Amino acid sequence: FQRDWTPLINLPDYLRDGDEIIKRVRVWDLASSLPSESYPDPDYTAGVLYGRTKSGNYIVEHMVHGRWRAGELESMLIEQTRKDREMYGTGVTGYLPIEPASSGKIQKRHFAISFAQSGVPIRFFKVGTSKSKLDRFLPFSSVAESGLVYVVEADWNDQYFYELEAFTGARTKLHDDIVDSQSDAHNIIAVSKELPIIKSGLLKMR
Repeated sequence: FQRDWTPLINLPDYLRDGDEIIKRVRVWDLASSLPSESYPDPDYTAGVLYGRTKSGNYIVEHMVHGRWRAGELESMLIEQTRKDREMYGTGVTGYLPIEPASSGKIQKRHFAISFAQSGVPIRFFKVGTSKSKLDRFLPFSSVAESGLVYVVEADWNDQYFYELEAFTGARTKLHDDIVDSQSDAHNIIAVSKELPIIKSGLLKMR
């Protein structure tokens, strides 16, 4: 990935040219550890807000990136999803990753109950497939190289681009939380296959 593939834009200026965003997703890659003596550099939680436009372009609008303990993380996820819905209404959908093992089922149920009790809709997507991180990233990287991706200019840009440019698919000590979030955001918005939505304690299929 190279950052010069994705022009920086001011979103209102871009939309004034006649294009419009028809779908948005905020897709999360989760972690819940803080630095410690035994684990000085744990993973981050990352959540990329990603939109698809009427013309077929894609826009990276916003990114959340940080470290929170489990309880703080859950509160942050609910609050950020609430803010996204207040700003974009039904035009944006939040997605949480669910591991395929039994622990993933427990985590899904916990989050489903917490979000439903807060009155905040959320969707889930499965991770841990046979595809490598590189295979998951390639579709996004390909459309970016083709000139179809724009990035909203903001203070998170350097961290975003640094991690994407450093990613090679090889196992290294470099973090790839933003990479995973961006990969899954593109694959979800491009394919739109997901599990049921949880809203106000009811299970609905779209």
